[in-house]
Amino acid sequence: MAEPASSARPARVALFITCLGDVFYPEAGEASVRVLRRLGVQVDFPSAQTCCGQPAFNAGFRAQARSVARHQLEVLAPYDYVVVPSGSCTAMFRVFYPELFAGEPELEARASALAERVYEFSEFFGPGAGGGRCRRGVRGQSGLSCLVSFAA
Repeated sequence: MAEPASSARPARVALFITCLGDVFYPEAGEASVRVLRRLGVQVDFPSAQTCCGQPAFNAGFRAQARSVARHQLEVLAPYDYVVVPSGSCTAMFRVFYPELFAGEPELEARASALAERVYEFSEFFGPGAGGGRCRRGVRGQSGLSCLVSFAA
């Protein structure tokens, strides 16, 4: 995972809300923003973000998944960290984006660089993660999903 950004400026954090979460559980995204802000994280929701491409990828539509992934590489490029409240989208970014662009050095490098900056929501607050920049004295406990463990 990426080391925390320099303290010379606040880290730029993008919240990536899943397409299903956005449609069926928008309050989960709103709650994620509240938690991140309460812990001192400056969070942004890039309006150009779309689905991570996992439905197309899982259905075997690699060309369509690559198109979505290429778009996300552009949208998420300016951010120091990307926080995702979904283990499956986290795995898509970390594991399958680099795979989608294997053999294309520039895109594979960009996908790998993004993968290093992506954290599942609960993971972001752990030691060494971007959340290490959060206020101290806040306690919590969570467990990583099997998909996040796979993507680690």
